[in-house]
Amino acid sequence: MNNKNGEWYKKTTGYIWKFIRYIWKCMNGRKWYSLLLLLSSLYVWKYRFEINQLKELNAKNIIFILWIFLLAFPLFSEMEILGIKVKKEVEKATEEVKESLKNIQTQIIQLQMNNSVSNKISIENTPLPSEKTLEDMQKNISGSEKEVSELEIQNNRDKNIFLFETRQEIEMALREICEKIGHPEILASMEMLRLISEKGLIDNGTEKLIMEVQKITSRGIHGEIVSDEYITFVKTVRQKLLQQLKEISKKIEYIKCLNCGYSGYSKDGKICPKCGKDCSVDFW
Repeated sequence: MNNKNGEWYKKTTGYIWKFIRYIWKCMNGRKWYSLLLLLSSLYVWKYRFEINQLKELNAKNIIFILWIFLLAFPLFSEMEILGIKVKKEVEKATEEVKESLKNIQTQIIQLQMNNSVSNKISIENTPLPSEKTLEDMQKNISGSEKEVSELEIQNNRDKNIFLFETRQEIEMALREICEKIGHPEILASMEMLRLISEKGLIDNGTEKLIMEVQKITSRGIHGEIVSDEYITFVKTVRQKLLQQLKEISKKIEYIKCLNCGYSGYSKDGKICPKCGKDCSVDFW
């Protein structure tokens, strides 16, 4: 019988020490906590047969209650004992998660920047359109030859400023359209143009025209000398192009057609692009 009790005491003592080591690890080596837990555990173990009920508030019962609190200590995210506030490892883990999220956000931003740079490089390495191509594209824009801006460009600095402003206005117009079709994130101009084209909101001629204008403006923004014929081309198509993008933005509507079941974007207001019905009319 004594041997069985001895084995039970050994096993129990082993479990207690394992628990103490676990608590020590959880509390990151807080010596005062481990010392209190160790002393109170030894005291409770010594007087374990005398602690049966908590009717009297004596020293043994007080230490036993303190021991219970110490055992439950790791279960709480925060506890204050004797004026000392301690937070458990959950707070540390939370900080690590926040730091990881910040790193992920930084990587996403870096990836977006890399994509933007890649798009700019691809634009800059693409040859500019020939004079014949410029003439053909100008003819495709009705009345554009009469709408040439009277802005006087005296030198290369004025050219670069003009090209920068043109590029900025086009990107703002593209971004406005992208926001309406559910893409509020920051994207490169070519990526925005691709998304708009995939939705069928822009015709091939306007899409090609924007691409050529972006090539020209990109060269000027990065300090390259752009000849007068390209500057004249941009001046010729600028206002008409911005007007077309503005009209596209005004017409965009997200519709649900009750006639054919189409659900998506329409470039003609409430007109369903699938069946041609006016979705503003109640079909019930």
